[in-house]
Amino acid sequence: MGYRITKMALAVIIGSGMAGVAAATGAVPAGAATSTAFAITVDGGTSSSISTSVDATLAESGLPSDATGTVDFTQGVTTLCTATLPATSCTTSGLGAGSYTGITAAYSGDATYDPSTSDNSVDLTVTTSTAFAITVDGGTSSSISTSVDATLAESGLPSDATGTVDFTQGRTTLCTATLPATSCTTSGLGGGSYTGITAAYSGDATYYPSTSDNSVDLTVTADTSFTIAVNDSTSAVIPTSADATLSETGLPGPATGTVEFDQGGSILCTATLPDTSCTTSGLPADSYTGITATYSGGGSYSGSTSTNSVDLTVADSTLTCTKVAGFATSVKKVQFAKCGTSQKGAWINGSSYTTGGTATWATSKATFTYAVTTTSPGRGSCPAGRIEQDASGLVLSADANAVVQVGDYVGFSVCENTTTHVVKLLPGTSASL
Repeated sequence: MGYRITKMALAVIIGSGMAGVAAATGAVPAGAATSTAFAITVDGGTSSSISTSVDATLAESGLPSDATGTVDFTQGVTTLCTATLPATSCTTSGLGAGSYTGITAAYSGDATYDPSTSDNSVDLTVTTSTAFAITVDGGTSSSISTSVDATLAESGLPSDATGTVDFTQGRTTLCTATLPATSCTTSGLGGGSYTGITAAYSGDATYYPSTSDNSVDLTVTADTSFTIAVNDSTSAVIPTSADATLSETGLPGPATGTVEFDQGGSILCTATLPDTSCTTSGLPADSYTGITATYSGGGSYSGSTSTNSVDLTVADSTLTCTKVAGFATSVKKVQFAKCGTSQKGAWINGSSYTTGGTATWATSKATFTYAVTTTSPGRGSCPAGRIEQDASGLVLSADANAVVQVGDYVGFSVCENTTTHVVKLLPGTSASL
């Protein structure tokens, strides 16, 4: 390669050597390098914010496409990453939380291109990552009634984190916890199924915003209230040969599930809704007091217990009665008998029932039911020709001074022109079987 040198240029050459040749002619001699200018970005811009679990991308633009060598991205004296051309970018790795301001880049240069420094700087903020899980009433699912609130809670956020945690279902915010509080409660949720509840942490100057790692489900059911009856009343007496009907009133028509009628831990019968009643079957003779009912809940309705209780007496239809004692008061002559193995009886002004005798008891709901009216043949203290009324039945009501009490069997004959008679003991007297 040669140069065409003018006289003017020759003087420059003589005075300046080969550098003068280049200056005088504008030519670049072989082996000389070209200067390079370039700019840099972080995640495509002049600043970026990431969490410790994420890496940032640092990139250069402007270096010639045929340039070789490396581009070191540094902050202070720390190299964050290095790009080896022709790659124009590199990623950070495992940066700690902090503020990385004034990041610059240095090009190493090569045989053709001079080393250079980026024309600009960029900033990077790294915050601590925040992973957390959530629960509803301490688990992954819960079912409550409309009168109860649920507790939504997070676990896993750093103890020194600040900000808020919003618990949402779809686009509806159910409640918000303001840290350091880690939980909040719902308020007045309507009946329905709240599935896929998640939480979002707002983040703060130190910790990065994040979303819960899991979701939870909540079911809200409507409250229920109901009453019960036995044979359409609060109490009933039936013989062993009959069954009683237990029923509920008050549960919503669309409610599903079952209603169990219980006495002392024993299920007497179960109604499956929409049926509102059921019947007992083959109950032995006994007194079944304090019968209650429990609704299982179903669909959009919560379970509940009846607001009242009922009583049922199941009595033997026929009992063998044995006379065991007798005494006189100023009112009547009273004789007592034992019926079966446990029932009590009272005979008034009569002694026709002897040991081993059999009596059939009526089951009317009246206090006493007179079953037979006859003319006395003249026995005991009842003169012939007088009206003698033979009666039998269950005692359904009695005051505190009565000889017999509710649930007792009573059989008697009365030598009077009356249709009812209440047997009472005088104050201070007593009798036992």
